Amino acid sequence: MACVMLSLLYIISLSQGFSTEIIHRDSPNSPLFQSNLSTLKAFRRDIKTSRIRASNLISLSRKFGMENSAINLHANSLQLPLLLRSPLFTLDIGVGTPATKTTLVFDTAAPLTWTQCQPCVKCFKQDCPVFDPSKSVSFKRVRRNHTLARWFNCTVLECYYFVESRGGQSSDGIVSMDTFSFSGAKQQRLEDVVFGCGTYNHGPLGPQTTLTGLLGMGNFPTSLVGQFGNRAMHRFSYCLPELRSSRPRNSILSVGQEAVISGKNVQTTPFLKHPQGRKLVQDSYRLNLTGISVAGTTLEIPKGSLDGGCILDTGAPFSIIEEQAYEVVINAFSSYFAQFRNVKKITDRKYPKNLCYKYPRGFRNFPSMVLHFEEANLEINGTSLFMFGRNFFMANFICLQLLGEPKTNILGVYQQQNIRLLYDLGNDKLSFARDSC
Repeated sequence: MACVMLSLLYIISLSQGFSTEIIHRDSPNSPLFQSNLSTLKAFRRDIKTSRIRASNLISLSRKFGMENSAINLHANSLQLPLLLRSPLFTLDIGVGTPATKTTLVFDTAAPLTWTQCQPCVKCFKQDCPVFDPSKSVSFKRVRRNHTLARWFNCTVLECYYFVESRGGQSSDGIVSMDTFSFSGAKQQRLEDVVFGCGTYNHGPLGPQTTLTGLLGMGNFPTSLVGQFGNRAMHRFSYCLPELRSSRPRNSILSVGQEAVISGKNVQTTPFLKHPQGRKLVQDSYRLNLTGISVAGTTLEIPKGSLDGGCILDTGAPFSIIEEQAYEVVINAFSSYFAQFRNVKKITDRKYPKNLCYKYPRGFRNFPSMVLHFEEANLEINGTSLFMFGRNFFMANFICLQLLGEPKTNILGVYQQQNIRLLYDLGNDKLSFARDSC
């Protein structure tokens, strides 16, 4: 495995922004790729990841939820809402000058970027050399006069952080600043990025040893997008391609000026705010979900099922619908397929209960689902709603990529396929449009 970053040929200013690739775990280009997984095994893995991710997000909501109080990243032992043993997206970043290659988990709910650092008192195994601050001429320690110091536990000389996941993984160390290098169409770098330099780390982040830390892109001042504020125009975007394609493509993450969206089909919806008009201190991104339609029919959703909004997430493979609303949605799909004599629900225990159907060759009448947000409607087509497969007897089947959980609604990554999403944090809104990602 190559552990060397290419020398920078081009330096881009912070006022412009940057673009870089993020890689899904089912891409052969990913360090997390598992070539031996069958379609059904991958589906069951995604169910497990989605459920645990939902549990973590619910836990974080209960802990910090709507409260408009400061979150101290050391004293409160902030729990990262990430199942670190099942990350979905990774990206390679160079840290320091000269750059040390790090492979980080990409997460839009995490409030802080961190990576393992020397001197490593306790570190999990990683393939590439651990970042050594003493060898970087651009490395600095954050002190208590820094604008972000209020979020950490600081002394006169330095600040400390501690983050943990519910799965037991954690990182503890010095809050630092250094240059981050991104590989894209141009070699780009950002100076003075605030991040956690972890010298006490309990992991690992996954079964592989390629991962070194996490890139936090959450709705929080200490995240990468949060700390650069005006200089990054308070915005970022990505467009996820078809993730199970036979010719997989990597996704492009764009920050600042390079984060754009255009066309006649662009829709915009505001991020959900506290009833008193204050922003959610929660570090995930939420939209006001007002209704759901299946196959052109607006469903009667139980009162209160959509309260709290819908979280936009890059850590849950499947979308999650509040359990009472989920029953209504599942029944709508069941009723839709019941009109076709040659489409049958699969009852075999090898398949997830109530989610899978077998269908004949040539069948194309797969329904869509629409999530109705405030001032916008997101249509999710069959390719994003269902996992398509063939069994041992070469019979076609589909499985619905939706799950039900109590007290939460989440838009997962499969339902974001081929949709360009622009997070405009300066104007508190999300813009989206269908695209060929």
